[in-house]
Amino acid sequence: MKNILFAVLLSTISTPFFAQVEAIDDFYAKHKRGEDVVSLNLPGFLIRLGASIASLEADDEAERVALEIVKDVRRAKILTGENLRVRRSEIQELIGDLESEGFEELMTVRSEGSTVNIIIRERKDIIRNIVLIVNDDGEFSLISLKTRLYLEDLTYLINKSIEG
Repeated sequence: MKNILFAVLLSTISTPFFAQVEAIDDFYAKHKRGEDVVSLNLPGFLIRLGASIASLEADDEAERVALEIVKDVRRAKILTGENLRVRRSEIQELIGDLESEGFEELMTVRSEGSTVNIIIRERKDIIRNIVLIVNDDGEFSLISLKTRLYLEDLTYLINKSIEG
């Protein structure tokens, strides 16, 4: 009886910790079965392992800093495809749904037919989720990261990469 009670309690308590963003899950489920679509769901330990191995071969300071920051990624969900056609209205709807779930658009970059949206969700000055949406004339990528990052870390990384 104690084991059953413990299992029920553990599953009830752990559910919020593993919950994903509903808007991302719906979008991912809708588009992951397309032709030439790659969809990945990577756990944090695998990301940290890869970052640790890659940091041994890092050539410059910006790469080492980026790999240090990657170690703070808890989970990654990736959807990408060369022929993945996603209408602009679907992207705007996804962004709207994310905003209703507490996300803020950090920046949008448009260049030569490509659009990159970076959307984050913060709590207590810690970035908990980062969503990157890249739409480039028929090539589409959605990267959703569950993280524990500080904005200063990202700012430092951006500055280091600009410096050289």
